[in-house]
Amino acid sequence: MRQRIIRLANKDDIATMMAIFAYARSFMASYGNPNQWGPNQWPHQDVIENDIENKKSYVIVEEDQIIGTFYLEVGENAEPCYIHISGEGWKNDGPYSVIHRIASKQGSHGILKEAVAFALNQANHVRIDTHKD
Repeated sequence: MRQRIIRLANKDDIATMMAIFAYARSFMASYGNPNQWGPNQWPHQDVIENDIENKKSYVIVEEDQIIGTFYLEVGENAEPCYIHISGEGWKNDGPYSVIHRIASKQGSHGILKEAVAFALNQANHVRIDTHKD
């Protein structure tokens, strides 16, 4: 595998990130998940701009090309939706990393694995939400 780096996204990355999200929406729809990001063109550009401004948006770069992107939040209550969950609850209530809006460029592999490894360097636990589809 070629050398990859993970860095904070910046405004110059937005067009490439939006193209990656467009590909991800198309990919999900073609595999039976047309609603998670589809009809609303999620994530919207203003959401990505806000993520970048708040230093929570990351890109994975290989040979000077962005091949993946994700949102990362770290803290004890990094995701308000995770404060109260049904069932047995979390194994640990301490600080955690949460990943959202993860997507990769067509033909790129291993993006989730790298994002999770990066997140584990920020906190001992990672939470990533799922969608019913």
